[in-house]
Amino acid sequence: MTQGEREKAIRRILVALDASPHSLAALRAAAELASRLDAEIIGVFVEDIRLLRVAESPLARQVTSYSRTMHAFDTRQIERELRAQAERARRTMALLAARARLRSSFQVARGEIAAELLRYAAEADMIFLGRTGWSGKRQLGSTTRIIIDQSPRQTMILGQVARLGLQLGLVYDGSEKSLPALQAAANLVMEANAYLTVLILANHPDTARQYQTEASAWLSEHGLSASFHWLVNTSINVLVSLLRTENLGALVIPTGSEAVPVSVLAELIDKIDIPILLAR
Repeated sequence: MTQGEREKAIRRILVALDASPHSLAALRAAAELASRLDAEIIGVFVEDIRLLRVAESPLARQVTSYSRTMHAFDTRQIERELRAQAERARRTMALLAARARLRSSFQVARGEIAAELLRYAAEADMIFLGRTGWSGKRQLGSTTRIIIDQSPRQTMILGQVARLGLQLGLVYDGSEKSLPALQAAANLVMEANAYLTVLILANHPDTARQYQTEASAWLSEHGLSASFHWLVNTSINVLVSLLRTENLGALVIPTGSEAVPVSVLAELIDKIDIPILLAR
């Protein structure tokens, strides 16, 4: 690899933690990748300042699950619960790091969750976060959507599936954003000894053939090969079906490309439950 490509190597992995199932899945996947790459993992738990502000309001009320009655928020109880969640996340991270003999650190911050994560992301090479927090909803959480839109770093989104399989997929649309995605996929393939499947998005077979030639030449220059699938004028449902058929262990997507706008990206993440790396 060139010096510029080596600089894109993953050395510090930031994990957004809130002790929810999806965030702990992200932590397990991050620990697995960090072990392969000899990278450091940095866990960050953010105490949501908006939640604490709501709790401090004299007009705020909450409904207990057991009595269905409304009563005022107990700010001290919420702070105790946040500390307990942070401690669970810290213990889980320490256990995983010790088992894999990883370099790790754990930070607790207070503020708006997305803003704090973006601040810490400036010092990392990749971000891992869960699709949703404690809401349990299938759709992307608001924090994850903000990170997708604003993060300056590669971002891995995970649901319940925590393992990064050895069959890696890459969405390639021929745009200038495709090269960083190709480089990110190549890094993962080489470091994890994985197999690569390139999904060509194009509006005409001739264009798809051109994109395959470009990607194949780049991979060949770096000692790599891949299988290719053409998706010509394909709907997102066809893409989702193919992803399930290929049984991919993870998918790399270029962010900011016209072929995969944020709205389509969010819909895709909602519909499949494999790790998705958003390359920049």
